[in-house]
Amino acid sequence: MNSTPIEQFDVPRGTGKAFTVDKGRIVRLVQPEPGGQVVDLQVFNRHNPDERFWSAKTAMEYGTNVTVGALLLSSGPWEEPLLSVVGDTLPREVTPRGARYHDVLFSCCSRKSHKRRYGPQEDDPGCHDVITEVVAPYGIPQHHINDTFNAFMRTGFENGFPFHVPSEAKTGDYVELRAEKDVIIAVSTCQGRSSQPNSRGIRIEIR
Repeated sequence: MNSTPIEQFDVPRGTGKAFTVDKGRIVRLVQPEPGGQVVDLQVFNRHNPDERFWSAKTAMEYGTNVTVGALLLSSGPWEEPLLSVVGDTLPREVTPRGARYHDVLFSCCSRKSHKRRYGPQEDDPGCHDVITEVVAPYGIPQHHINDTFNAFMRTGFENGFPFHVPSEAKTGDYVELRAEKDVIIAVSTCQGRSSQPNSRGIRIEIR
């Protein structure tokens, strides 16, 4: 693989971006200083955006917290790989509470879910709102934004309920995804409680 990116850009905390990636290219999500940034990512077949990431099917086949070797599978009737995880610097050890990195089960947060969980004063946009906005120029409707790959997010289960704890991803940590089709990738750099309060977004490199 070419070690020099053909394109790179930063996505600041609390913002989003959508971009296209050709089949076979590698997308590296890199933690800038000081780290601790969670990234909600949705992916679509560029030539047929109805085909999009299906988190439950991916979790059933590769677990709720994925790493190298996992395929991010698409919605039915296709059920085909959109991205594959080919690089990951995050530890695989489970925390004492049972949390692991790189969640595929949590749906993306939203302004509405923030208000339900934390109160009416929580009016910041969630990742659902951010991703909806950045994919609109591609003609992708809001109701297609449901499942996300939550890179760097640490999640687990207690008494049948999911929980998350702030990410401890360090500066320079990364996860690499290979495009298995021509795709549209949309990301939101979460400013919620799953990220560290001083996180500063993510750097994206396409190789």
